[in-house]
Amino acid sequence: MKDPFRAAEAARRLPVTSRISIVHLGAAESPRWAARAKSEMRANPRYVWRGDRPRAEVRRLLARARAMVLSSRSEGGANVVSEAVAAGVPILASRIDGSVGLLGRDYPGYFPVGDTAALARLLKRIENDPDFFLRLQRAIARRAHLFAPAHERDAWKRLIGEVMRESPLIRSRDRDKKHLSAMRLGPCTGAGSTVSSPRARQPTRKIG
Repeated sequence: MKDPFRAAEAARRLPVTSRISIVHLGAAESPRWAARAKSEMRANPRYVWRGDRPRAEVRRLLARARAMVLSSRSEGGANVVSEAVAAGVPILASRIDGSVGLLGRDYPGYFPVGDTAALARLLKRIENDPDFFLRLQRAIARRAHLFAPAHERDAWKRLIGEVMRESPLIRSRDRDKKHLSAMRLGPCTGAGSTVSSPRARQPTRKIG
């Protein structure tokens, strides 16, 4: 569940001397949402909504940003987190499972879900506290390897392998292979005589 105007509301609480502005990217989810964004721009000089933008433009804007705010109330790991980490941009994120899973439990840039005052305090700190800003940058840098393409490919391969191993169809096939390891052909011609067929070689399945 999105919380799209939390950053705009937090920016209203900044002191008049602050130079922070909020640039909001993303398509409106409804006409009411769009009307709210336009109303906020008229009332809040620190806020601008640019709507849905091409991915290349999003990356350019992100690279120039001092930080990114991810204020969702309930959401899986957001793709924009990987974009920000790849660009080395600190993230101010609501503490939800999806973000914690990507950024780690000890990441210093969290605020409680829906807490406008807490987000405003973080915005003040990234503008006025160089040590805190450096902590965020270092924390992001420590997570960068997790979003490298090779790491993501390996993670997908492991996940697909685990899913395949847990598949009822795969488990059934493996049981059948065990039961068919020996087969009696025709009537017995001597005490305890059996004729066993060798186990058929199964083709190797390559994942990924």
